[in-house]
Amino acid sequence: MPIYEYGCYDCRKIVSIFTRSMKDEVKEVCPICQGANLKRRISRVVIAKGSRRVLDDVDQSRLVGDYGGMDKGSQAAWARKVARELGEAGEEFREMADKVDAGEDVWDLYDPAPMLDYKLEEKKAGLSGDGGSDDFSD
Repeated sequence: MPIYEYGCYDCRKIVSIFTRSMKDEVKEVCPICQGANLKRRISRVVIAKGSRRVLDDVDQSRLVGDYGGMDKGSQAAWARKVARELGEAGEEFREMADKVDAGEDVWDLYDPAPMLDYKLEEKKAGLSGDGGSDDFSD
């Protein structure tokens, strides 16, 4: 069920027109001003990445470079940033940040480069062979 975008040259708005199927003929009438002076636009496309692709695309050097230091506030902020970037795979980093906020020493955070590498490889190994959400074949 495609949605097509059009630019209306009568009211100068961008409008979306929904169709039931790609075979349906699109009635090119602006739903705002009822004008027929429309030009179809190229719509943006969103490509969802599966967990494996997200992990493969992580720039570890940049993340380690963002590490703020040994104080607990910097450690927690860094762990949360990594968790946001990794999405579902970042749950351990969210837990680390919560532990640091609670006053615990999280020894993994004292040397983030090897720890980050280890955690990413561990997550990738857990995804290998399952097809993940990158497997589009039926």
